[in-house]
Amino acid sequence: MIKVEHEVLDSIQADLMPWLREHGAESEKLRKLSDETAQKIRESGVMRLIQPARCGGYEAEPQVFYEAVRLLGTVDPASAWVTGVVGVHSYQVGLYNEQAQDDVFGDNPDAWVSSHYQPHGVLTPVDGGYKLTGHWHFSSGSDHCQWVFVGARKEDGTDGSVVDLQNWYHVLVPREDYEVKDVWDVIGLRGTGSNDIIVTDAFVPEHRVLSWTDLTTENVPGREINTGPLFRMPWTAMFGSTVAAPMLGIGFGVFQEYVKSQQPKPGAEQTRPVMGDWHILRAIAEASGDLDAAREMLLGNLIEMYELVKNNQEIPNDLRQRTRRDQIMAGIRALRSADAVFEHAGGRALGSKNVLQRMWRDIHGARAHVVNSPNSTLAGYATGLLGGQNFDMMAN
Repeated sequence: MIKVEHEVLDSIQADLMPWLREHGAESEKLRKLSDETAQKIRESGVMRLIQPARCGGYEAEPQVFYEAVRLLGTVDPASAWVTGVVGVHSYQVGLYNEQAQDDVFGDNPDAWVSSHYQPHGVLTPVDGGYKLTGHWHFSSGSDHCQWVFVGARKEDGTDGSVVDLQNWYHVLVPREDYEVKDVWDVIGLRGTGSNDIIVTDAFVPEHRVLSWTDLTTENVPGREINTGPLFRMPWTAMFGSTVAAPMLGIGFGVFQEYVKSQQPKPGAEQTRPVMGDWHILRAIAEASGDLDAAREMLLGNLIEMYELVKNNQEIPNDLRQRTRRDQIMAGIRALRSADAVFEHAGGRALGSKNVLQRMWRDIHGARAHVVNSPNSTLAGYATGLLGGQNFDMMAN
């Protein structure tokens, strides 16, 4: 089994995870992370794991961050999800130029950035930058963030028509220039506060705008400043793992809660019907194997990529595509495992105060994220395997 070590991992296992295990239901009720939960996460240092060292971060190896997210998912899915999708933005800010990095982290190394990347905004050129207007959905953790990444396309500035339809831009916007609209009322990942973002005619300087093409071709200005291997990792590998890791963690959490529920109570009758049911026992064993295999694949690919960039070597295309495949397979295996054990958990697992039902709902909520969707990704991978062109945009 892959072993991952870091002082932040030690801290979250000793302090943060026990606290989240006891308080996760509070975020569920609030429909967002509680203020105290967000503060506990901030104090743990997990959000700074893949933040540039020059901006107060650890600039750790990528597998450390994704193992941290997975571990949090075993006790509180909402916290893991927000940690993943907000924490990866600390890395993404490091791909922007020096001024953008200093805008975000200069006065506050603990600044959080949420996102919605779909190009639902319009950038209109003006002197020194752009005017931005748009409305975006599903920005997880946005209530606790000081910045947001939003997706937008450019107008030509004359007749209002959008130019360059094949490209779009990730735009950094500070909290004073956008509204967070409370709309998140769902049955899965309810505690993530994935609310709407609204921007109206906000000025955005040129240095806070980066194109999707530059991100995916790794033609980013931040690499001239942050020269360590972390910032030579592909953005697609980093972001795709960000939504796979919490889903995998929830799968582990469902499994661990089920196993715990089957332990004999002190002084109670020791005979347990499950011990004689080979069908259930096989399901438990297969779930365990699926989870362990998914973790090895997810972390192993990141470790392999990191070793290559650390040694100034190119990442081969087959590794990029395999990494994307295995992000999806991690989610498939985690969901399959959760469904298998929940099926045998009995009526008590349905109780509103039982963490199993919340985790089961949350893992299905995580599966709904477009980047966790298996159909196009696996079809694209198979197309490439058979000699065609992999059409999955996240497989670069």
